[in-house]
Amino acid sequence: MSTGTLVVNIVFLAGVAAFLVFIGWLLWLVITGSSRRGREQAEVFGEFPAAPAEFGELVVGPTPGLYVGTTPTQGWIQRIHIDDLGDRAAASATGYTHGVAIERHGASTVWIPHDALISVHTTARAAGKVVHSGGLLAFDWRLPSGVEITSALRADDKDDYPHWLAAYPGTTETTDPEAAE
Repeated sequence: MSTGTLVVNIVFLAGVAAFLVFIGWLLWLVITGSSRRGREQAEVFGEFPAAPAEFGELVVGPTPGLYVGTTPTQGWIQRIHIDDLGDRAAASATGYTHGVAIERHGASTVWIPHDALISVHTTARAAGKVVHSGGLLAFDWRLPSGVEITSALRADDKDDYPHWLAAYPGTTETTDPEAAE
């Protein structure tokens, strides 16, 4: 092997090693940034209610779909990243006499106690996702800390939405700018 070939091989291997170190550094930033954001948000939002052993009687659902995320009510882009709450997942929302359970596949259940439920409505945007008017089923609710948040689901069958709106008539409102016009 000539000296020139050896130098080229060493430079190439050094470049590959530098690239791998750079990719590892980027992954480390993503992982630590997400966990840091979750810790900071935990201070603001406080504890989330755990799902009880008994949900009560079935009121509406189950409605299968995609759990889009949970955000502060006034900040539809700022997804909450506490624990695995910021993870989108296939889910099924079911209304019970004691509250609403959004059971996510591969993630924890989002439990919304009935007393904490502020409104059930449809919207076009939640957790950084924008869809057609009324394309998302949204639950506005209040945490034990007093902070108001919104959890949203994009149902596989939008014909389920009227059943939810009828099941929670005292809480139903629209937040769709297009629907309000």
